[in-house]
Amino acid sequence: MSSAGAASSSVPPAQHGKAPIDDLFDTGCGKIPTEAFTRIAATAFFSGVASLFYVILPEDCDRLIHRLYQEETDIERCEVCELSAIAAVGCRYDSAEIPNEYIDKFWEQSLLLVYDAIDEANLRALRILICMGMYLILDKSMSATVIIGKI
Repeated sequence: MSSAGAASSSVPPAQHGKAPIDDLFDTGCGKIPTEAFTRIAATAFFSGVASLFYVILPEDCDRLIHRLYQEETDIERCEVCELSAIAAVGCRYDSAEIPNEYIDKFWEQSLLLVYDAIDEANLRALRILICMGMYLILDKSMSATVIIGKI
C-alpha cells in the first residue's frame, strides 16, 4: 500500500498514547482517524492478519481508502464500516503505531455501522463480520497476556 498522497496529520503516526480526538476525518457517516493513520492500520492488517485469512485485496483496500478520503462523494455507510473494521484489526495487531483513542474510534465506528452494512451489501457484511471476529480474538488474547503477566 502506497502512502503517497496520504493526508498529513498534525499528529505524527508513531505517537502512542493520548491522541487529539478533534483530529478526525468526517465521512458523513461518522468520524474516523485521518488517512495517514488509516493507511498505517491497513498496512499492519496486510502485513500480519491478512496472511491468515483472505478478506480483501490490498489494491481494493487502497481504492476504498482513496474513495473515502479523496473523492468524498456518495460514500456509503457500508464502505465506512468496512474500512473501519479493517483498520481496527490492523490497529489491534500492531498497536504500537496508532494511539489507543484511534483504535477505539475505528472499532466504535464499525460497531455503529455494522447493521447498515448488513442491509446494504452481503459481501461487505461478510468481510466486516470476519474482521470484527478477528478484532475480538486479538483483543481477548492481548487482555489474557496482560492478565497472565500480572500474576
